[in-house]
Amino acid sequence: MLDTDVLHHDLTAFDAACHRLYTDGLLSEPTLIELHAIVHREAWEMMEIKGLDR
Repeated sequence: MLDTDVLHHDLTAFDAACHRLYTDGLLSEPTLIELHAIVHREAWEMMEIKGLDR
């Protein structure tokens, strides 16, 4: 499995977990949006640094 595949899998699992917390009422919508933005931005930056997008 490539690093990009692992990252995509991890982000998908993270998104699902956050959505579950949101639907269960344990995470507010603004917090959900902020978490999603931070984690996905950091993942994108990590891919760029490692050169995984090439």
